Amino acid sequence: MVSCFSYYILMKKTIALCICSVLICILAFGVSLKKINREGFSVKSEEYRTILELWNIDTFEGGTGSRKDFLLKTGAKYEKKHKGVIVSVINYTPLGAKQALKTKVPDMVSCGAGMDFFIPYLNSISFSSNYKTVNLGKKSYGIAWCYGVYVLIGSGNKNLAVGHGEYNNPLKHYDIKGYESVKTYSPYSAYSEFLKGKCDLLGTQRDLYRLSNKGVEFEYKVLDEYTDLAQNMLITTQNKKNFSYCESFLSYMLTEEVQSRLGEIGLLPVKKTGIYKDGVLEQAEKVEIKKFASFFDSKQK
Repeated sequence: MVSCFSYYILMKKTIALCICSVLICILAFGVSLKKINREGFSVKSEEYRTILELWNIDTFEGGTGSRKDFLLKTGAKYEKKHKGVIVSVINYTPLGAKQALKTKVPDMVSCGAGMDFFIPYLNSISFSSNYKTVNLGKKSYGIAWCYGVYVLIGSGNKNLAVGHGEYNNPLKHYDIKGYESVKTYSPYSAYSEFLKGKCDLLGTQRDLYRLSNKGVEFEYKVLDEYTDLAQNMLITTQNKKNFSYCESFLSYMLTEEVQSRLGEIGLLPVKKTGIYKDGVLEQAEKVEIKKFASFFDSKQK
């Protein structure tokens, strides 16, 4: 009886030991295969270096497509050139970004005008750009990587509907003459007023796409004096290790490889690559905009 009981205890210990051994092997195997995943892309743990967190904030209507998706694709291409670096893209509204900033500071921000709550976190950049940089004094803090334009659509109606966003105001720099009535609306409402056939429209590249997709025939003129429809990219990282990667990513955004893909989102390249061979933005790409609104305009005033 005692012998059987001892045998039972021995077998129980042996089984427990085997189970522990199997679990240890599974754990070791899992660790050896450990990967860091982001949006369908993966990096082996032994290659991992760092994650760059990029916040995207849309403050004006684009042309077509999603700027966040464009940045995700661009980040994936950048990752292939810089093994072990992951670019994470998060979309925020202006209010959402302001709230999130209370607990976390991203490495980079892609945004338009009016986001001056990021100013205390900006890092000056050491490389010079032949394109549109975000400058204050003699220092540069970022780049414009794409932009939109204001357009006057119509053929001499007596009334004008103006698309006016919270962070974008064409009437700030354009004094449009020759109209008996000039009324401001939200961007889509201004477009809707134009469709009624009783007014011309001061809109943006987004309206060109809307009208083209609707099959409406129209004439338009690109206004070349000014635009506040630039999408900037700024470095806000608080991690010294990430700074050089952030600068590298900004440089990559200005390469022809990236700029030539901006047709995916219907915005204009800061590098004149001639990507619009036909279609609604062919004329707009040929126009040289004389002045870009400064990211620091609201701060300076």
